[in-house]
Amino acid sequence: MYYFKRNFRHFTLFFLIITLAIVLVGCNNEESTEEPTLNTKLTDKLTLDQDYEGKVYQTDRIGKATLVKCTDGDTADFLSGGETISVRFLDVDTPETKGKVDPWGPAASEFTCDKLTNAKTIVLEGRDKIKDTYDRYLGYIWYDGRLLNLELVELAYSKATAVSDDKYGDLFQEAETKARLTKKRIYGEKDPDYDYGRTKVTLEYLRTNIEDYYGKNIEFTGIVTRKLGPNPFIEADGFGVYIWMNYKTTSKFKVGNEVKIKGTVTMFDIGESYQINGVTKSTITEISKDNEVEPRVVTFDDITKDMEGSLLRVNDLTIINSEVSGDARNIYVKDQDNKEFMIRIDKAVSSKFEEVVFNKGAKIDIIAPLSSFKGEFQLMLCEVEDVIFK
Repeated sequence: MYYFKRNFRHFTLFFLIITLAIVLVGCNNEESTEEPTLNTKLTDKLTLDQDYEGKVYQTDRIGKATLVKCTDGDTADFLSGGETISVRFLDVDTPETKGKVDPWGPAASEFTCDKLTNAKTIVLEGRDKIKDTYDRYLGYIWYDGRLLNLELVELAYSKATAVSDDKYGDLFQEAETKARLTKKRIYGEKDPDYDYGRTKVTLEYLRTNIEDYYGKNIEFTGIVTRKLGPNPFIEADGFGVYIWMNYKTTSKFKVGNEVKIKGTVTMFDIGESYQINGVTKSTITEISKDNEVEPRVVTFDDITKDMEGSLLRVNDLTIINSEVSGDARNIYVKDQDNKEFMIRIDKAVSSKFEEVVFNKGAKIDIIAPLSSFKGEFQLMLCEVEDVIFK
């Protein structure tokens, strides 16, 4: 009987130990399977350890500032020491919103601008090297006692960049490690406001990098400057592009209309001018009407590849020849330096010019978008009023 009781007690104790172990393992497993979440614990704990009253950032490496303009997620203009300066945020690199738009770029920009716009106090903190190789100011941005740069990393709007020797380097690396584990935002989460089927670009970025976008789907905004039949030239900030509508017409492409367009970068022919194709009425959004359209005044020597699609004005030309080319017409002119150029009246608009006489020796000014054919530039005349006879 004693032997039975003793063994029963041992068995009971053993059972309790096993049960407790199972419970503890279960708790540990529960903790280990819990998904990491974004938080700002590091930013919450960090405080600015320098006095900034009465100091100026440009000379003292710290000082109060006032927001002038938000640029994007990691750049803004501030008024500091009576001077407006552009500051690139240290140790961060948020997704792009200028030139082209990357996933989470607009969200990062909105977050940054919201914090700075509503801040009561903004302090710029610099390091020994206050400018980069592009002569841009560099700084840590404190708003109401919080380090915005670090917060952007904690919330997965940016990775930590080039932080190994920086004052807050260890914190930035820790923030990135924790944010990366969440797989949120830039670490794998889809941006609900981004069209992953298309790259958003400005016309300047597109025109100066257009070879990189051949065959790709893009989205951009610009103003209609001229039309060749149903096909418009779209321009923004002095950079333009030609839209091939494949004989489809739409009232959205009225000269002066600002539009947002989704299309595909193609070529007129292999090795020829780039253009935008695949545009339909459903991929055009009209933004505004009756915008002012002014050509850029240039000489023939000024013309470069980046101007293709832009509306130009060239003055003081002399007609040296005019010839019919199928349903179109070519007008050959020279400038005061005897440099020759061709003006093309395409068949899409040739009927408008049936009554216009291009006499040899006539003096004219021309307003027209720039194009190219077989490696040669040409001006694409679209409206009768764009030929100004002297």
